[in-house]
Amino acid sequence: MREIIVSKNIIDVSEDIARTVHSLEMKHGIKLTVSKNKILAGILPFVIEKFRKRYKFRVKQTLIPEFIFKSTLQLRDYQKKAIEMWEKNGKNGIIIMPTGSGKTHIGMSAILLTRATTLILVPSRPLVEQWIRAISRYLGIKPIPFPNKSGELGIITVACYNSAGSILKKFGHLFSLIICDEVHHVPAKTFAKALSYCQAPYRLGLTATLSRSDQKEHIAEYFIGRVVYYMNIGEVIKRGIVANIRYEAIYLELPEKDLSHYYSLVNKKKKNNVEIAMFLDSHIYKKIAVLQILQEINGKAIVFTHFRRVAKETQEFLQKCGIRCGFVHSKTPRIERQEILAKLQNGEISVIVATPVLDEGIDIPDIRAVILMSSSRSLRVLIQRIGRALRKTKSVAFVYDILFRNTHEIKSFYIRKKNLYHALCNL
Repeated sequence: MREIIVSKNIIDVSEDIARTVHSLEMKHGIKLTVSKNKILAGILPFVIEKFRKRYKFRVKQTLIPEFIFKSTLQLRDYQKKAIEMWEKNGKNGIIIMPTGSGKTHIGMSAILLTRATTLILVPSRPLVEQWIRAISRYLGIKPIPFPNKSGELGIITVACYNSAGSILKKFGHLFSLIICDEVHHVPAKTFAKALSYCQAPYRLGLTATLSRSDQKEHIAEYFIGRVVYYMNIGEVIKRGIVANIRYEAIYLELPEKDLSHYYSLVNKKKKNNVEIAMFLDSHIYKKIAVLQILQEINGKAIVFTHFRRVAKETQEFLQKCGIRCGFVHSKTPRIERQEILAKLQNGEISVIVATPVLDEGIDIPDIRAVILMSSSRSLRVLIQRIGRALRKTKSVAFVYDILFRNTHEIKSFYIRKKNLYHALCNL
């Protein structure tokens, strides 16, 4: 008799699985042994998948037994409504709710409702860790992050979108529920291709805003389902779930010499928008404005800019002025990024200067202000950045938009302001 010894994250005492294992042992002479007390239901298909072709047997997926969960999850009324609408839509669809309103709780509720083997896809490693902490705390099961050294998958697996292709192409048929956090990433060509391998009957998308500059929201709806529930930022503020927003524009004047240089860049035959934005963002006046804001608010803040060089220069400037701050960009190693975020959380530093890498994937409740050095018309980017300060640990979240008069930044600001007003229209 061939014996397959399984040492991690295995299975199951449900009757269906017991019968399946007995059938396999009788028909193929394969014995499945579970070592220690690692009993997690529903993982059997992952264990024996690599033996399936050789021994030519099939394993029917089963539900995760209820006793596996040690749930302490409690939902607010609007979260219950959201999951109810998702269930009515055949357990498919997208839920749009602002940062701080509890989208992760809705995802965990979907896992409890379906009791299905689950793949959770997120855009960044910090979000992988956040989901693992939340599920371990509220459901009593520790999910498995992927990739990992042993190449294991679990009954609940959490992975970044850039790993989705390698998982779904080989094992897409083994997951019954797929949760796409920050689902607005799905229309990206690589991620959409990966989801084409997904065979999960249940699909949930979560995001603060589905809008994209390339107008490809329909691709997310094609793979995940239509929008089944929407709550705008205004309603969340009105309910007192998150902090109120105080949005202020800080107007600056370019010196005459610099204004002339700006217009020379704008009027070039081959205009370079990146060069223009870099010129404005890197100006010393913006750094001074950031310093003055930080001295006034006397609290934790995140400063956003599009450019790594500008972020580094701003951090160095602030440090010279006595501000304890860190610097995070897309190439910052994961461990170093975790250390910087931990320092902000425990008060060793009070400010992080960041590129768009922190638009998503951080959860620091006591951030008092968000400072925008870069101009963007995107409502999605604006809402995500505002969301960094929305957690309900203070009555007001401050958002400061630093702008140069007589430049394109003013037009972009009015577009942002108009879009934000529509998002807040239920206030």
